[in-house]
Amino acid sequence: MLPDALVVEENLVDGEGDVMLRFELDEADRVCPQCGRACVPTLGAADGVVGRHRFGPTLLALIATWHEVGRLPIRTIQEQVHLLFGVHVSLGAIGDALRTVATRGAATALAIRDTIRRSAAVHADETGWREDGRNCYVWLIATPTARYFEIGKRDNAHIDAILGADFGGILVTDFYGAYDHFPGEKQRCWAHLLRDVRELVAKYPDDRPLARWARWLRRLYRAARASPPDAPPARRRATRKRLEELLAQACQRFVDRTVPQRTLCQRILKHLHELFTFVVHPDVPPTNNEAERDLRPLVIARKIWGGTRSERGSADAGRRATLFATWRARGLNPFDQCRALLLSPQA
Repeated sequence: MLPDALVVEENLVDGEGDVMLRFELDEADRVCPQCGRACVPTLGAADGVVGRHRFGPTLLALIATWHEVGRLPIRTIQEQVHLLFGVHVSLGAIGDALRTVATRGAATALAIRDTIRRSAAVHADETGWREDGRNCYVWLIATPTARYFEIGKRDNAHIDAILGADFGGILVTDFYGAYDHFPGEKQRCWAHLLRDVRELVAKYPDDRPLARWARWLRRLYRAARASPPDAPPARRRATRKRLEELLAQACQRFVDRTVPQRTLCQRILKHLHELFTFVVHPDVPPTNNEAERDLRPLVIARKIWGGTRSERGSADAGRRATLFATWRARGLNPFDQCRALLLSPQA
């Protein structure tokens, strides 16, 4: 809670809102007894002030948590500050507070990215974004305890830059072609594949051969999931080879025929060696569902507050999403972690 004697003044600095806080003092306390000049004390670094801001890390962390966890737009945050504390903070000042969190967390976000790059298995996914009315994409790479987001173009170069030239882990993805060129092992998402199969069966409900093929494919997937994870590596590799042979036989006969499952069979054969990686590596999941769930908050945020307005805003949004998603993945309180970040020494 802001102290009762705290007064908020608004000034415009370089076209952006800047909130100035000062203490309301008695008239006698404002005048120096020696020279008779008015004297208004200001808050400094020793008082917990972050950078050039005149409000402290608690309010900065609260604003960022409302925005990232609660997905509140800036105008709604302005209303909440007024309702809870009885003070008016400009929209520009709130935007500057969010930028401060992103700037302070830049090094931490890069450290999270580098940790993911060194992981044995990494999930990757992407979704649409809007930047100043232009179509962009949010890229995500993730492990069970770390998330890294970046906003940019939907092309090979961008995901290459995120993963780095030395990435050698297993990449868990959907069937988007931007991941095809990676030379290392990949696990393609069975959830995406079975979802497409289900939609195809719903589109052709009277096609009995299609229905039989779909049931067989689901049984094969369940059999693969049932493979004992503690089996010797040689046995797991043999199981993978046998599963690939069975799947190839079931799909090969449809690729040259005019049947509904033709396109799916072509996709399966193209990625045949990327569908059962999880059998050989039990720690690798067969789906990319976790990455899709991690992207969901940004999808909702895009629908609520419409995206970002500049490249800098997009970079800041990616950093904040990285920080808050990673804190939550690790079971940490995002508000406490954000406040600690703001109070931490900065170079």
